[in-house]
Amino acid sequence: MRPELTLEERLELARNRRREGANCSQATVAAFPDVLQLPQDVAQKLTIGLGGGVGGLQNVCGVITALALLEGIHADTTTGKAQVYKIIRQLGTRFKERTGSLICAELKSPGASLACNDLIAEGIRIYHEYLLEEE
Repeated sequence: MRPELTLEERLELARNRRREGANCSQATVAAFPDVLQLPQDVAQKLTIGLGGGVGGLQNVCGVITALALLEGIHADTTTGKAQVYKIIRQLGTRFKERTGSLICAELKSPGASLACNDLIAEGIRIYHEYLLEEE
């Protein structure tokens, strides 16, 4: 898939959603309207419970859950579950290498070096890079 938006356009979409009060998962999916192909209000409803490590439980970071959602929608209908899981693991590995963890509680612990907005931006970069690699 050839991305329709530049990385900077994606980051700006996410920044705008955050200013409006969106959680990390909502802001991440808002950056990929070309992938989602859903109305933004539907995308925002689908991801509202994914912030704060899913419902504020501080488990898997909402950015990663957003990337999993994006890839599930992006995958070709003939793509098997195993292939989708493989891609999500690869995206997760990249995120962990760049941020230090996939777990919200660890990413938000005292002394953590990245704010949520930085984590969102990193997730957007990772998925945008992945879309470019796919070409």
